[in-house]
Amino acid sequence: MYRLHAPGRYTFAVARMRTLLAPPLEGPDEVILSPEQSHHALRVLRLPEGSRATLLDPSGIRAEAVLTGTQEGLARFRIERRLPPPAPEGREVHLACALPKSRGARWLVQKGTELGVAVLSFVRTERGTVRPRPDAIDAWERIAREACKQSGRHEPPVLAWTETLGDLPQGAPLWFADPAPDAPPLAVRLHAIGPEAQVRIAIGPEGGWTDGERQVLRDLGGTPFSLGPTILRVETAAIASAAVARFG
Repeated sequence: MYRLHAPGRYTFAVARMRTLLAPPLEGPDEVILSPEQSHHALRVLRLPEGSRATLLDPSGIRAEAVLTGTQEGLARFRIERRLPPPAPEGREVHLACALPKSRGARWLVQKGTELGVAVLSFVRTERGTVRPRPDAIDAWERIAREACKQSGRHEPPVLAWTETLGDLPQGAPLWFADPAPDAPPLAVRLHAIGPEAQVRIAIGPEGGWTDGERQVLRDLGGTPFSLGPTILRVETAAIASAAVARFG
């Protein structure tokens, strides 16, 4: 396509290939999109027959495909080639977080997915007042898949609700946000590990960790870190920590 750059002058701009959510891509070379994704492709994006798109399935498999037509009003694509997963960049972050109020959890799932968080566990805390709805994880997974489509990430994070801190995944350094005056910044903690390491980050509720929870976190091998002198919302602290842990 062309883009007007200045009076009488044009530059070329490359159109970005659209990403659409698809059913599993492991088997057939033709796939039919869901009614929702078909509507997005045919009515919102107005893709004509022959348009190329990137398809992303629930397991993170991606493929380049061509729109060949419709079947009972649904978009039909022919797969041309399946794409290898991109090489991982930054540290692998497992984020455990008290459940935020209102729509904060959905926002956190979206932004955590965009940042490349590998595991996002919402955890029950003593001062936390919010509990997930029965269909919460299904809703979070839908948001994560949409965020993958928007950001180009090849697979969504693992999402979970955890009843106790002791049930958090093990096996990697654990750091927890804490306003203790002697807690160093997270960036200082990161200096001791490599850029490809796996890390676990824990973020407490707005009221902070209880003394008992701090002890549990220490028993799990956790050490505190600081996010500065200001009081942050749960989701702000979580995303700030995830960004620093991923790429800092």
